[in-house]
Amino acid sequence: PARASDTRTEALQAEIKAARYEAARADSDSPEQVRALEKLLQLEIRLHGSESPEIIPTIRHLAATVPLDDPQRSQKQIPFLQRILKIQMAAGPAQEAAADATRADLILYHDVSGQFAQSIPYLRGRVDYLSRTRDKRLPDVALDLSKHLLEAGDGVGARAALAVLPRACLDAWAPACAQASDQLFDLSLEADDVETLDRLGAGLVRRLRDGACEPRLLR
Repeated sequence: PARASDTRTEALQAEIKAARYEAARADSDSPEQVRALEKLLQLEIRLHGSESPEIIPTIRHLAATVPLDDPQRSQKQIPFLQRILKIQMAAGPAQEAAADATRADLILYHDVSGQFAQSIPYLRGRVDYLSRTRDKRLPDVALDLSKHLLEAGDGVGARAALAVLPRACLDAWAPACAQASDQLFDLSLEADDVETLDRLGAGLVRRLRDGACEPRLLR
């Protein structure tokens, strides 16, 4: 039985190799190439399983076959990226960084398609990952999430998205941190959030006192 299983695996691997050759030989983005890639994907699923990261390159290749001049190209690529993200999330920690990159692509494609509200879950996922890994991109992504929530009419959520930023960031004057601090100040002022205003005010006074920044106007 073991030998028979090995033989079936070898035969499947040979079919996969032939399908890859067929896809590579076809004209780029042609119907023939799409059919060859779809056949290749089904063969890879038979070999590796439907949730294996091994099938991701073929899914990406399928996504790339959407014609560049298609006005709905970004929207048509979204289902492929969603499938990739599902696989990456199921794979656990080994695929977390890759999943974050896929979320970034999904945010971009949803925004380009005018589907701003659909970007919010992916932005939340990015904020969670970047917070846990203490990534320097966190202020930019948290600010982007806050803006999307404001666009959706969720002022409370927009403020909460920035309140998760560490104090060291809110006190810093890197461009993204300064913008996040400004946005949080404005939102907290509108909401009469005295605690957050005090925290932001204390940070500003401390930075000015230490001579680490130039005074700037807070709207």
